[in-house]
Amino acid sequence: MFEAVAYARGILVCCAGAAHDGYWGDIGVRGEMPCRRLTHLDTAPDMCWREAAQYRAPRRPAESPMDEATTPGIHTVDVPTSGPTTGVRASITVGGDLRGQIAVGNNIVQMQIGEVHGNVIMPVDQSVKVDRRPSPLRLLPRRPAAFVDRDGETTTARAVLGDGLSLSFTGGPGIGKSSLLRHLAHQPFIGGSGGIAHLSVRGQPLDDVLHCLFDLCYESDRPYKPTHGQLRHYLQSIDCTILLDDLMGGPDDVAALLDFVPQCRFVISADQLGDLDGLRSVLMSGLSSEFAIEVFANTLGRSLGAQERLAATALSTAVSGVPLSLVQTAAAVRDGLVTLEEAAMTTPELWNEVAARDEPDRRLLATLAALPALRLSAEDLRLASGVADTVARLSDLAASGLVQVAPAPNQEEDGYEVVSGVLESLPAVAVTAARRHVRDYLIAWAQRRPRDPTPTLRVQAGVELLRASAEARRWSDALALARGVDEALALSGRWGTWLQALSVQLTASREISDEAAEAYALHQLGTRSLCLGEVDTARAQLTDALHLREAHGDAAGASVTRHNLGMLPAPPVAGGGDPTSDESWWFRVWSAVRAVPMVVKAFVLLVLTLTVLVTSVALGGWPGASMITKADLIPSALSYQSQLINTASKPLAITVGNPSDETLGIGAVHIAGQHPSDFSITSGTCGRLPADGRCQVSVTFTPTAKGTRKAVLALVLSQAGSEDHREVSLVGTGIVDSGGAMTVVPTRLSFAARPVATSSSAQTVSVRNTTGETRQLGAVRATGVGASDFRLVPGNCRQIKLRRNARCRLQVIFVPSAIGTRSATLRLAVSGEPEVVVPLLGTGVDVSQLPPPTLTVPQAVVQEATGPTGASVVYRATAVDGIGRTLSPMCVPASGSQFAIGTKSVTCTATDIAGHSATAAFQVTVRDTRPPQLELPGDLTVEAESKGGAWVRVRTPSASDVVSGTAKVECSLSSRRGLLGKADGSRLFPLGTTNFDCSATDAAGNTADGTFSVSVVDTTPPDLIVPTESISVEGSSQADGADVDYEVSASDKVDGPITPHCEPASGEHFEFGTKEVTCDATDRSGNTSHASFTVIVNQPVG
Repeated sequence: MFEAVAYARGILVCCAGAAHDGYWGDIGVRGEMPCRRLTHLDTAPDMCWREAAQYRAPRRPAESPMDEATTPGIHTVDVPTSGPTTGVRASITVGGDLRGQIAVGNNIVQMQIGEVHGNVIMPVDQSVKVDRRPSPLRLLPRRPAAFVDRDGETTTARAVLGDGLSLSFTGGPGIGKSSLLRHLAHQPFIGGSGGIAHLSVRGQPLDDVLHCLFDLCYESDRPYKPTHGQLRHYLQSIDCTILLDDLMGGPDDVAALLDFVPQCRFVISADQLGDLDGLRSVLMSGLSSEFAIEVFANTLGRSLGAQERLAATALSTAVSGVPLSLVQTAAAVRDGLVTLEEAAMTTPELWNEVAARDEPDRRLLATLAALPALRLSAEDLRLASGVADTVARLSDLAASGLVQVAPAPNQEEDGYEVVSGVLESLPAVAVTAARRHVRDYLIAWAQRRPRDPTPTLRVQAGVELLRASAEARRWSDALALARGVDEALALSGRWGTWLQALSVQLTASREISDEAAEAYALHQLGTRSLCLGEVDTARAQLTDALHLREAHGDAAGASVTRHNLGMLPAPPVAGGGDPTSDESWWFRVWSAVRAVPMVVKAFVLLVLTLTVLVTSVALGGWPGASMITKADLIPSALSYQSQLINTASKPLAITVGNPSDETLGIGAVHIAGQHPSDFSITSGTCGRLPADGRCQVSVTFTPTAKGTRKAVLALVLSQAGSEDHREVSLVGTGIVDSGGAMTVVPTRLSFAARPVATSSSAQTVSVRNTTGETRQLGAVRATGVGASDFRLVPGNCRQIKLRRNARCRLQVIFVPSAIGTRSATLRLAVSGEPEVVVPLLGTGVDVSQLPPPTLTVPQAVVQEATGPTGASVVYRATAVDGIGRTLSPMCVPASGSQFAIGTKSVTCTATDIAGHSATAAFQVTVRDTRPPQLELPGDLTVEAESKGGAWVRVRTPSASDVVSGTAKVECSLSSRRGLLGKADGSRLFPLGTTNFDCSATDAAGNTADGTFSVSVVDTTPPDLIVPTESISVEGSSQADGADVDYEVSASDKVDGPITPHCEPASGEHFEFGTKEVTCDATDRSGNTSHASFTVIVNQPVG
């Protein structure tokens, strides 16, 4: 047991250790430090750092470092102080409960999930073990029930995947994209040597989709979040087929996905997506009438009659063959709301099915329709809606096409969602009430922040409500929800969604002026950036959080933030290493320190403490002795962003503070050093500072040459008759235009004029590495006076290693904050090369000065009637405002309305945000030019009954018409003579073929023609009668036999009696013995009968 205590300039250091079973237990460091010693933190001069650290070493070699993780990583204790700050005490707890841990990149960190102050980062001296999961991969969904058609799409998938390419299926809601992917997942051709996996990724940003693919193919010994660079490394070698259902990203996200996983073949379902390099897009259409009839039969559970088949065909045309609409209509028929024939006359609306449901069913539907893209489990639905038997009811609603089952992630309970159209079919008051219940349920869950693992569907529902709350500007709800999903998103590796949630939390806290919540959000954002190696971003966010917490006296929160700030390296200087590398300096230092035996570390700490003590005495006495001048210079160095040659940077400032009780004089302030002409003082002379006074000196960087430029800001200080010289180092980098090594297309972005506070569409910048070697890309940022007017979407250009000749893309959105020209500079850091620099230019305009919108409507629309009420007509009207922004015209009657037969005028109006409007009209004509459907008997062939022919009963021809209903049918005979008839409706048809020529005409004069025939044939042979027994006679010896007579006859039902022919003939001579007689009879039609018998001639007796 040992203990060493030393005092050095107000610092109390206490080291203690105890042996226990041959292993060290706890070693702690406690104390406080005046903030003027921590200038690199850029804290205010009157803020001090008081905290203590306690680290625990393992007590058994076999224990994992994670076994001790239940102890908070850092504590501060009640610390008395001495020297100038005597009497100040701090009692702070840093950290809190260890709710989970995750390894990020090569920085093996232990993330303590702090419920109050935010997450704490602690190094752990053990690497993550990552292994490839067993191959081949096989993760399949359930087969779709009663899947029909889609042979064309299946054939396309086989061909495209066979060529080693990826493909996407696109189309509107209900077209069957998800069912098609589930069907394809079970096809033998879809897999490969690496296997197959089907994933539902709705609502997930690209970062989370990539992490999901990593978890799918790799396993680790602890929760692990790879960096972008590591993800690219891990995913490069995956060779399998991935089916992604409901992918929400745009073309850039999909292109980045293909780049990250180049060996995989993807099958994607999305609402809209065009062809890309390596990916073919297929737009799905509705089912043909043949398969629409099959859908009706499957839903009804029976086959359809002839009239029902006609009605189903008409319905299929009316709904464009959309499978979901067919199932919903069939369900309405099955439930007795309408017959198929009635549905063909007036297409049943979905509200009929919804309205027919009982109150609990409607409450479930309203709950699911409460939020866009909402999916809930049966248990969450039960709790949110108050409906008890949710599972059985949801199964029935799914069978009716009102609800569909969403695949469950991570083997959890399945989720449910409403199909399109249900929201519009429910009463608004019911949806509003359900939305309130869902909001109350999820917010109550978020505020509890339970320790049990949270189901993924509930977390995603919380995220969806968070987005909806932000759109509705319900900022208090947004704050509660963001805190509720914070832990689950952080520990699950879904850091893309976590970033979105934290961004909403930051906006919400600022909107309602909740600076404590703002500090929490900034702390979490900075902690996330720290883990991902985004050093500059982490420093800015954590520093802002620290300032807010210190300003509010949140000592515990400030200690947490200050601890994470301490994990960052000092601001980089020219020629230094890459501070954004995955394995940061603090982790390497920490690992080295942890490798030193505990006794050695304690001894070194004691020696250092005594050295400080001796030095302090030698320089000026015991702690608290005066220096030449007492002045704080914060920060001690100014580091400028890379700047174009001969252009001025944004000024940076240092703060001079006088913490003493005596006046501080500030004399000459000037630039000196290696490149003094590259830096200039723009403001600040200070003069004399009273006790506790402050002033600022601002310096601008204007590089005159390429490369690192250095200087110092020199100050002459005086106090109490003593003079002191202080310096602040100045460092910046001069760069030239980036048109050489890194190829940028385009070299500048110019945005069309936009109204203030409105967003433009994104413009893309493509960066290609033409340097000849791999380059590390760093932070993407906008600089300049108008930087806040341009929002950056880094795409796949952020923090990656760009191979030779490889490309990455980023996007910029222009949101002007004021009227007039707005400009900035897009900057992308590149290792070993000048920054990529792209000028940004746009103009903000006053909406009142906008010209009227431009409205485009069809010249005329002509459509075929689909029923007696006309047709549902879909047309397209477009409009853009005076600055090219798309508007949604209002047309009456609206597109998709039912138009009666005839011509009707449609009037459209488009109005911009300034109230300027444009109006245009066009004609819609619905006509009936489709002929009736003629139903004729098929060609008949019957056997003749007599010489007069045959009596035949022929089905009466009929015709139907989608508009008129029925049509009159007239038929004429090809022969001139009439046909005899009977009371039973049969007619006598003569031998041969009788042709009928028929026609049907509807009310609009449309005619359909057709023919059929009745053929009477004679294929029956005559009846041939011969002796049934052998004829036996006695012969004569003299005649050597006998003459034998016999009788045969033949008759035909058409030709009557026929003379048969026999061999030998009757009356001929038969020799002794047995002889066979063969006979045949042939009618006029060539039909022949055959028969035989025997004649026996016996020897005479005696």
